[in-house]
Amino acid sequence: MARPSLSLSGAWTGVFDYDDPACDAVGFTADITDIAGAVWGDTTEPNSFAPGFGDRLVASLSGARSGNEVTFTKTYIGEEQLFENEVFYAGNLNDTGRRITGTWRIAGAYDLSGPFVMNRVDGQALERLLERTQSADVDL
Repeated sequence: MARPSLSLSGAWTGVFDYDDPACDAVGFTADITDIAGAVWGDTTEPNSFAPGFGDRLVASLSGARSGNEVTFTKTYIGEEQLFENEVFYAGNLNDTGRRITGTWRIAGAYDLSGPFVMNRVDGQALERLLERTQSADVDL
């Protein structure tokens, strides 16, 4: 059996958590393009930390994949004074190419970190996810 492609291109859903037990985990979706290990895309998540900036936060991501190792930087799109700190992610893609697990960190004034996991979304699962995210009553 041939090994699946390690490309990250496609739709993903995931969750990031905080090392601080007082903070709740946050779900997100990501749309990623991966060409020869260059990675970019965007993420959408419920607004869990920026009152007054809407229900959802959007961020761009850019980074690299080398074999199973994945690194990227997430930059929130919005008011510069609120979203000045980039979030650095480092993880590993599993052998099936369907899950990334790792850690994230915000350096500087906030100095926050924690674990994350992302799962690839395909076919009918993607259609169900899109239907759910279009509903105002459903958080990711």
